[in-house]
Amino acid sequence: MATDKTFKYAGISSHNGEYKVRFANDIMRIKVLAKHDHEDIRLVELETPMTKLDAVKALKSMDEF
Repeated sequence: MATDKTFKYAGISSHNGEYKVRFANDIMRIKVLAKHDHEDIRLVELETPMTKLDAVKALKSMDEF
């Protein structure tokens, strides 16, 4: 099932030693992740809202990731 949902922010976080890619439309997502004991939270604002696939491609091209 394909989706056209887009996100303004993307990044990574570590939880219980496992890294995952995170997507959000509000930078306040950082607080929610921190509240649930996530570490090394790195979210960046994307140039334009992007699908998950496009956001991952953009993250791969960034030095901080």
